Amino acid sequence: MNNLNEIISQNLIRLRKEKNFSFDKLAESSGVSKALLCQIERGDSNPTINTLWKIAVGLQVALGDLLETQDRPIEIVRKKSKAPLIDNEAGLRLWPIFSNSPSPVGLFVAELDSMHTHASAPHDAHSTEYVFVIEGSLVVTINGHSSKLSQGDTLCFQADQPHHYHNPSSTTAYFQCIFHRK
Repeated sequence: MNNLNEIISQNLIRLRKEKNFSFDKLAESSGVSKALLCQIERGDSNPTINTLWKIAVGLQVALGDLLETQDRPIEIVRKKSKAPLIDNEAGLRLWPIFSNSPSPVGLFVAELDSMHTHASAPHDAHSTEYVFVIEGSLVVTINGHSSKLSQGDTLCFQADQPHHYHNPSSTTAYFQCIFHRK
């Protein structure tokens, strides 16, 4: 299965059944409309990154649980084999890497275009986010407090609050996001 929307659709169906969530219950817990949840399950919608985060929080699962196809005891992930989550408006591409692990950790590689900003929805109440800048610079704002990061810098914060990433430079910023749920 290569189509990311199909993968998300099948995982949403499976997770909603495992959690015994009706569409109404998931809509209430995630803040995503029942109509949009139905479209995603049918594979008729291309959900945004923030929508997927809201659904993951509503289901109390890792974002990777919505994105991966199967468990593997040993896995090599080639970036070119993964379809990125794309927020064209924000100039963001986000690749889920090892997000199907049974651990409460999700690892993502991200690219943010020059002079673009991505606003992230608050994550799970018990989650911590780590941001490591591989190349370029990044301003991460959490609840109105901004931190400028350069190559090699790392930031850690409670991810249950509004936050956004801004690339103030003239080149693409490359960074890793690591999410840990307690």
